[in-house]
Amino acid sequence: MRRYIALVLLALGACTPDYPFDKEGTWSLGPQGAPNANDANLRAMLVNPNDLVAGHGDPGSVGAVASRPVKNLIAGKRAPLPVVSAETSVDQQQQQQQQPQAAAQ
Repeated sequence: MRRYIALVLLALGACTPDYPFDKEGTWSLGPQGAPNANDANLRAMLVNPNDLVAGHGDPGSVGAVASRPVKNLIAGKRAPLPVVSAETSVDQQQQQQQQPQAAAQ
């Protein structure tokens, strides 16, 4: 009985009006289009505020190289995966181990 009373009191004590996530400036999504803590944190981390409108490229990017495979993936023209099973992998390893031994003899 004491445990039940303690649990009820603990549960009621947890429901306070001082809930930390309801305070100003803490994490919240807020209504659609309204400023929130996530937007404020993102703006604080940006070096160039124009990056919120449009990003900038990276001269060392391999985007041009990766674009063709991505287009093929979206179009459903994927290259087939190689046929490999655990048995063939074990057989290949055993053959590779036996070849150096045969060459040494």
